[in-house]
Amino acid sequence: MKGKEMKKLIVFALVSVLLFGAASAYAEAAPVLDSSPSPAYSDEMKIPYTVDLSPEDGADSVERAGDHQESPYFRHPDFYHMEDTDTLTILTGFRTQQQTSEWSCGVSSVLMVLDWYGKLGDHNEETLAAFRENGLTPGATTTRGAGASSLPARRRSTASRRPTVSERGLRRSWGRVSQAG
Repeated sequence: MKGKEMKKLIVFALVSVLLFGAASAYAEAAPVLDSSPSPAYSDEMKIPYTVDLSPEDGADSVERAGDHQESPYFRHPDFYHMEDTDTLTILTGFRTQQQTSEWSCGVSSVLMVLDWYGKLGDHNEETLAAFRENGLTPGATTTRGAGASSLPARRRSTASRRPTVSERGLRRSWGRVSQAG
């Protein structure tokens, strides 16, 4: 073999090895599509609705409309059944509920936390919203004065004097705490 032919052969061999290596790495990394329904689409992890504060809006009005159950592009981890790892903390069995109005995000969050701790009882979004300073009137939820008597003693004394982090941010940007404040 002549020098030029040997160089071409070496270059060809190196390129072949690189391409073969890249193709096998891609094949290993490519997801295997599973056509079975994901457990992430069951209703097991949902708190049943007992009231709809605003049927025409709220996240519940478009529930699952944007889901891509059969998508080859999106993964569907089953967070409801997932367990903790060394680097991930999961609340296994945490049930969720979509808010039923445009203003009840805080109320819905409280509902989910109460459910997690087994303290929800007969409460729903409506009964929890009634505890707000502005009750069932649509608008932002504030913490100012809301339920101060039910806070532990060490928090009760500062509840009316010291705003929360979010209230300070709202005051800075809008000059007031909320629509009700």
